[in-house]
Amino acid sequence: MYYRFRRNTPLGLACRLLALLSLGCGSSLGDDSRGHGKSIHGEAFDEGPRQAALLLGEAQVGRVSFPVSSTNTEALAFFQQGVAQLHAFAFFEAERSFRQVLKLDPVCAMAHWGMAVANRHNAKRARELIAKALASKQSAGARECLWIDAYSAYFAEKPDEPARRRALVKALENLVMDAPEDAEAKVWLALQLWENSSHGIPIESFAAVDALLRDVLRVAPMHPGAHHLRIHLWNYQNDKYALSSATVCGQSGPGAAHLWHMPGHTFSRLQRFADAAWQQEASARTDHSWMHLRRLMPDQIHNYAHNNDWLVETLGFIGQTKKAVSLAKNMIELPRLAPKTEVIGRTKIVDGNSSNAMGVKRLVELLLTFELWDQALQLADTPSLGKQTDPVSEAGRLRLLAGAYFAKGNLEQGAEKLGAIQSALDQAARERVEAADDAEAKALAAGKSGTDLSKAALEVLQQRKAGVERCRALLAEGRLFEALAKNTPPDAEFFLKGATELHPSRKALLLYALSRGEEAEKLARETAEKEPGRLFPAAVLAEILWKRGKSDEAKKAFQKVREAATGADSSLPILDRLTPLALAAGFQNDWRPPQSTPADSGLRPPLDSLGPFHWSPEPAPQWNLPLENGQKLSLASFKGGPVLVVFYLGSGCLHCIEQLNAFAPFTQKFSASKIPIVAVSTDAPSDLGRTMEKAKAEGGFPFPIVADPELNTFKAYGAYDDFENQPLHGIFLLDANQRVRWQDISFRPFDKPEWLLEEARRLLQF
Repeated sequence: MYYRFRRNTPLGLACRLLALLSLGCGSSLGDDSRGHGKSIHGEAFDEGPRQAALLLGEAQVGRVSFPVSSTNTEALAFFQQGVAQLHAFAFFEAERSFRQVLKLDPVCAMAHWGMAVANRHNAKRARELIAKALASKQSAGARECLWIDAYSAYFAEKPDEPARRRALVKALENLVMDAPEDAEAKVWLALQLWENSSHGIPIESFAAVDALLRDVLRVAPMHPGAHHLRIHLWNYQNDKYALSSATVCGQSGPGAAHLWHMPGHTFSRLQRFADAAWQQEASARTDHSWMHLRRLMPDQIHNYAHNNDWLVETLGFIGQTKKAVSLAKNMIELPRLAPKTEVIGRTKIVDGNSSNAMGVKRLVELLLTFELWDQALQLADTPSLGKQTDPVSEAGRLRLLAGAYFAKGNLEQGAEKLGAIQSALDQAARERVEAADDAEAKALAAGKSGTDLSKAALEVLQQRKAGVERCRALLAEGRLFEALAKNTPPDAEFFLKGATELHPSRKALLLYALSRGEEAEKLARETAEKEPGRLFPAAVLAEILWKRGKSDEAKKAFQKVREAATGADSSLPILDRLTPLALAAGFQNDWRPPQSTPADSGLRPPLDSLGPFHWSPEPAPQWNLPLENGQKLSLASFKGGPVLVVFYLGSGCLHCIEQLNAFAPFTQKFSASKIPIVAVSTDAPSDLGRTMEKAKAEGGFPFPIVADPELNTFKAYGAYDDFENQPLHGIFLLDANQRVRWQDISFRPFDKPEWLLEEARRLLQF
């Protein structure tokens, strides 16, 4: 039952009229003091979603019941959708749904509440947004006011973090006790208790929180938030208690990728890696489907990189290396988001949390772990395994190639890679000192004392120490490979001590190769026990036991290998070496068990129905727009080669002119890479000359500018605010097939041409 009683009173109607006037009905520009990409509603609305939400329906987002005051049935549906998306931690999409509510019903105070909660990890935005809810509370129902007041106090600036968290728990408890039938209040209370546990307020009774969520599930058996939270609650506590929720969590909101992802935590902790991989793949496919629908870049999606990184790792655990390598390569090909700061200590930043960086790391690990030397060497001269700018990442890549060359008997090229690892180590050491010098210089410029100068430098040195030490370990590992290839055991023994990056199971194999069988067996046993359910440690233990003549124990260990090898690739070297053991155990042909779905895994949809396994770029919308002289220029005229398309907000936008002047000097460099630039303006053709007049260089800008005063092209590319009906800044890199390989859409113009040129060169290699 939705609260409507206050909306039709004289006071309610007056409040509604005032809100409509102040908010511009949610759809007009109104205040000319902003504009040019900025929201009329203030800074808090600049950063959030600017494109309209789609009403997905309960079948996609799940069913929740959170009554709010509105007479607009569509707005009510979007509000429920936003709440469901909050439960799935789809924060950006939840905010988009709540903005759609405001578009339809500008005085819905709880829509502002929803936007604030969607930004609860961004205190500044949350405070600004909850203030909007407070300002429009007059049109809200009594219970809605309690929700707004509770979170208004929570988001207020207070130094006592535990106090404000406990206060929110108390407020949510009051909401629960005042309306025991309200399932949503119970879920939000459970959420806050769980979130508080990672901020110094431990959960005293996990069973009590679980009972709260089970109470919700008794009346709403497929509540997405309750199932999601039960998985988080019991993760690393006792994951088996969350198994019943793990089997249905994704199905409770199949359009939310994170709800498919979370059961992977439960299954992984229970060593059910095939089930975990299925969940993570379901999540990846759902993300890909949503990205195609909304024309989003991969790393713009919450948790996307983490999920795919974990999926590659889990596929490796069960020996599905072909699939894992394919996905790792796809991650490397993905467009990167530009760093907010490009340089620290005169060193380029490498974002280790990007899909690209994670993909490189996983690809190297897979090829090395499973001794896929031929594939490593085939990829060595491709963009998938190309040179890394970060010296530590580069040392890891070179260590793989050195191992591959030595394993194939190519000592000369292996030695060449060792020399390159030494160079990477030297670079890491130099950058460590440079970063310390830079930190000290900044401290000096800030007027710090001598003690503070030394402290600043020491902190940076310590931060960079791990990278330098890892390079040393990788060099030792490379030299270990060389010693084994040259059959010089004393050298191999020496370098083994420094090869601290070795996986214990790989180290066990090397110990056996150095005739240290007893140590090898002990380490292999320990690792297989610590990493149950994983194919590689199980296979190493079985191999070492067999080679040591312990056939009965080897056969028992082989059963563990079979359990872990469901769906594993048949041609892996580690499995090929187990053929004599498999024959002795009575298996004549393929000994891998057939893939099956366990009875307690829940009803799973076909994976293909959720979306594609890989991300792929979207086709760019075509356009044919006038130049200043009235002639037309079409996107089709650039076909056969890449092009950079810059959308700007006309000659009156000072920041746009700054952007065009920033890109102008790079036009020749882009052209040298066969990437022409074209700009699309909001101006009419007759006004394009005003832009040219503002170029710093004589003769105007060195690239064509076309006019789109009707904004149809802006809308087609998503460089448009559907909520406030105004164009946004956008920049798009299209490849030779006119697919969007990279994009940036924002209230501010993109201003890093040098970074984009480097990224464009990288992306267009694939």
